[in-house]
Amino acid sequence: MKEKLELPKKKAKEKLAVGKESFMRLTGNYNSASFTSVRGNGNEAANRIDWAVKAIAAAKAFSSHEKREWEHADKSVAEGNAWLNEAESLISSILEREKNLALAKQDAPRELQSAKIEIAKAGKYVSENSTGSNSIFGRNLSNAELQLQKASNALAE
Repeated sequence: MKEKLELPKKKAKEKLAVGKESFMRLTGNYNSASFTSVRGNGNEAANRIDWAVKAIAAAKAFSSHEKREWEHADKSVAEGNAWLNEAESLISSILEREKNLALAKQDAPRELQSAKIEIAKAGKYVSENSTGSNSIFGRNLSNAELQLQKASNALAE
């Protein structure tokens, strides 16, 4: 019985360490708002691993030579596996968030450049077709340029 959980428990603990490293990189490289959805996942994964360890102990006790309560032992093994699966899912969420943020950071310069080109085209159109009713368009373009500059500055940080 115990063997059914020992290897998955070891793998979960290893993945927990990888998840912790990933989360530390998130906190060092990205704005905290960009990873709030995974904040606390590491602690929750650790809790589930602890619960799985308790389930291992229960399975071992139920399957002892003295008790031989196989049904309870099987239930404890299933419970422990469920806790380990949840722990793995929580850690996977952290790793996936880091991967997605890295991809977004990689794509951001191209996206900002495209936005800059589109704003310039719109500015040219507004200036060529300017009438009194287009002043709102000029203000909107100025706002877009400001937002683009803020995004460029944030990316540079």
